[in-house]
Amino acid sequence: MSATFTRARLLPALLLAARLGLPAAAQTQTISLIKVTGSRHFTSQAIVQASGLRVGGPFSPALARQAVNRLTATGAFAHISYTFFPAGAGVGIQMKLQDAAHFAPAEFDNFVWFTPAQLNAAIEKAIPLYHGQLPAYGGGLADQIVRRLEALLARRGIHATVQYLTSVGGAGRGPEVQFSIVGLRIPVAAITFPGAAAALQPRLAATVRSELGSNFSWEVARGWTHGPSRAVYLRRGYLAVQLGPPRVTLAPGAAPRARVDVALPVRPGPVYHLASALALPPLPQLPPAAVAKRFAAAVPAADRQPGAVANPVALQRGVAAVVHLYHRYGYFSAHAALRPHLQKAQALVTYGLAAVPGPRYAMGKLVLEGWPQSITQRLRRLWKLAPGQPYSGIYTRHFLITAITAIRAQAVFTVTADPRTLTVDVAIRPGA
Repeated sequence: MSATFTRARLLPALLLAARLGLPAAAQTQTISLIKVTGSRHFTSQAIVQASGLRVGGPFSPALARQAVNRLTATGAFAHISYTFFPAGAGVGIQMKLQDAAHFAPAEFDNFVWFTPAQLNAAIEKAIPLYHGQLPAYGGGLADQIVRRLEALLARRGIHATVQYLTSVGGAGRGPEVQFSIVGLRIPVAAITFPGAAAALQPRLAATVRSELGSNFSWEVARGWTHGPSRAVYLRRGYLAVQLGPPRVTLAPGAAPRARVDVALPVRPGPVYHLASALALPPLPQLPPAAVAKRFAAAVPAADRQPGAVANPVALQRGVAAVVHLYHRYGYFSAHAALRPHLQKAQALVTYGLAAVPGPRYAMGKLVLEGWPQSITQRLRRLWKLAPGQPYSGIYTRHFLITAITAIRAQAVFTVTADPRTLTVDVAIRPGA
């Protein structure tokens, strides 16, 4: 950053001081104009407020430098330069700013005494540069938010430490700056499923029973809506089920000894049926007979026939079998997915299967380090995947179970794929 000013620009103030018969140092100057340019993320008003400067306030080069340092410390700007010049009866200041490269939304993980809207409003009121987002990798702005959150908690008699970290959000979301209370337990007292049929309540309760008594986290609670609880409905054909978002209420008890009840509202929607039998298309690089055999072994025939209740959980087991088959043939990075085509008016679904095998990998080197010679020789005899053969991750996992059991020792496997040579090296070293 740079500060530019010239002796000529300050000369009028010096002459004015001389005419008044006062030493230059005793002459008080005021700010008559502040101009801000360059930022796309913040308003000029917010930047000026965060700088600590104000029109009509006192001016000195030192105060200008302090204002720029204050803005720099927030982490919200990659570059700041400023100039000052005579403007009317006072001094004008112009700041040119470049915003930081990455911003991310703030998430509040376990602040059960407040809604996100309440927290955002309180922070925006106290911190001019905050409007729901902040520099993705922390900085002074995040530290200011931490202090504000700790003050809000203290008003409720909760003296706790707040920390933040940048993480990749779930369900495909981008980076988030997550604030959380540490060193304070907020146990989950109950988890309910309002809107669920009575017959399914026991099954749903079983999927979250292990979470009772755990320390509450919004991030974890949102995960409950995508895991086993959702699978209870998918197995029964409720393909459009909506589960959540979680609703949290404080169970009886004074802060900070809070306990929470979590409700996961359920809107099941209609039961879908298969419009036609699941047909397996020819998949790249795989023998059709092998695909059909693996899929049939993984998915019962009743789940593949026209008119059957759609059960994507069962069908997904067939997809996993296809992926394993790819791995057996050396397609180390292969992936496959079901493609549902919904006929919403009739509550029917047709599934397709798409697969991307990727390149075929061959076995590279077998690296055995840290073993006594006798065990090294035995492991080499047991390993049957020769260099140049299609690499099989299934074989490696099987070897981990059988061979390591045979030598009665713990081991650590490291698998390294080289996309340039399309080979996979396997290293086996003694475990701790």
